[in-house]
Amino acid sequence: MVKIGITDDIFLRKARFINDKKANFVPNGFVRVAVKHNALPISFPILPPRMADDAIQMVDGLILTGGVDIDPKFYHQKRIPEVRRTYPARDASELALFKAAVKQNKPVLGVCRGMQTINIGLGGNLYQDLDVAFKKQNAHPILEHKQKEDGSIPTQHITLDPNSQVAKSCGVHPFVNSRHHQAVRKVGQSLKVVGRADDHIIEAIENSDASIQGVQWHPENMFEHYSEQDQLFADFFKRAAQN
Repeated sequence: MVKIGITDDIFLRKARFINDKKANFVPNGFVRVAVKHNALPISFPILPPRMADDAIQMVDGLILTGGVDIDPKFYHQKRIPEVRRTYPARDASELALFKAAVKQNKPVLGVCRGMQTINIGLGGNLYQDLDVAFKKQNAHPILEHKQKEDGSIPTQHITLDPNSQVAKSCGVHPFVNSRHHQAVRKVGQSLKVVGRADDHIIEAIENSDASIQGVQWHPENMFEHYSEQDQLFADFFKRAAQN
């Protein structure tokens, strides 16, 4: 059975019970899709970076999940006021897990924040806030990437490179959800842009053999009703099984 490490999010809101305070948890969509495809989900809590190599040795592939903003210090930028809540311990943990996965040749899939983690881990950076970068600078118009609709509902079509592995899974013009205020700016080493929204915001990245993939949307919220989003995971699990 293929084993998939899935990075935990962290409960940072005010907790009613002590055991909920800064509790680590895996968003349940990732668990459900792994189990559906007979992949064993293994929760990776926020770990000290020194444990990353041992953690990755336990699994066949790694999923980097969504969550709060990454602290700009990890991509050598000064924080602007529009950056929201961050948790640097998670940033350090996930960057170490990603680098360990690359070193051990384990496939990686990054979702939303996870795609941004991949990009930073390979030397790229982010737009800290899309409104600041574009709307407030009177630059080219951008779409609304912080959808008001339920997170399981797609709200925009994107365009994928037909030669990319993401497009082979999802088609060239998938209909996706959109819940982010940051995005990839400078693309990291060995990565290529394989998907953009109609406003040119980067929506998907991968490396030459698709062992590293990142998507800016949330397929874990859509896979049960949209077969192309399910296929994205199925193909990732297949790559992990062949590793």
